[in-house]
Amino acid sequence: MIIANRVTFHACERYCHRILGVNCYPPAGTRPYDRAAMFCEAAGLTIEQVRALILTPTVESACRQGFNRIRADDFIAIICDGIIVTVKARMKPKPVRRTRRELEAEL
Repeated sequence: MIIANRVTFHACERYCHRILGVNCYPPAGTRPYDRAAMFCEAAGLTIEQVRALILTPTVESACRQGFNRIRADDFIAIICDGIIVTVKARMKPKPVRRTRRELEAEL
């Protein structure tokens, strides 16, 4: 099976918005390619450059092995049938809050 692109236009758009922090407001009803191109242009990149940022060797290996999702350095890639369909920001762990008694016990 030959796959032309393992990263969808939607994933490129979401990477620019969620990871690179680009805010762009394309008109309603815009085609996915045009939306992705607008977001990538606002980020100062081409669609191919964004695809290269998303498709790291680890992510590409996960696509080939049939994973549903993979955690990369700064994002989570959601995979369906070997194609990255969207990208989510990686959540940082919340700091553990200690109770007053725990803090006083340390003193």
